[in-house]
Order: sequence, then C-alpha cells, then structure tokens
Amino acid sequence: MNEIAEKAASNAWFTIVGRGIMILTPVIVVPLLGWVGQSLIALNTKVEVLGNTVSFAMTDRYRADDARRDFQLRDLRIDTLTMRISDLEHEVRANRIDIKELKPEIEKKRR
Repeated sequence: MNEIAEKAASNAWFTIVGRGIMILTPVIVVPLLGWVGQSLIALNTKVEVLGNTVSFAMTDRYRADDARRDFQLRDLRIDTLTMRISDLEHEVRANRIDIKELKPEIEKKRR
C-alpha cells in the first residue's frame, strides 16, 4: 500500500496538480471566505431591519387593550348622555306640570 502511495506521490502529474491546488486554493478560498463574510453581515443587517419593521408594525397594531379602553370610553359617553337625556326629560315634565298649573292664571291675566 505504501508503495502505491509513493509511486503516486512521485508521479509528475500528481506534483503538478498538487502545486496547482496549493496555488489556486488561496486565490479561490480567500475571496470566497470574504464573500461569505460580507453576505453574513448583509444578512444580519437585513434581519435587524426586518426585526425593526416588525417591531414598528406591532406598535401600530390595534390591540385588545386598546379596544377595551375604547369600548370603556364609548360606554362612559353613552352613560353620560343617558344621564343628560334623563335630566332633560325630567325638566320637560316639570315644565309641563308648571305650565298646566299656571295655565289658568295666565289665561286670567290675558282677559
């Protein structure tokens, strides 16, 4: 087995191919590693931008807490308006009663 390996190692083509690979490896591998590094940096930047975009979109989102607050405000407004209407109805009834009671006196003064 060692003899086969020694014969292959002593072969001129093996030496030429080996030296070619040794020369081409830095020429191919170093730029390739640089490209991979730049790609990873660009990918990391894109992931950060995407994360910021998602975060921004989530802050603009109408959440359940916001809906609950809005419904509570709506209910408060409805209750306030209901109370005002009730007070106005009471005033109208009181004014009608006053008018009915004062109607004979007003008619007497007109005559």
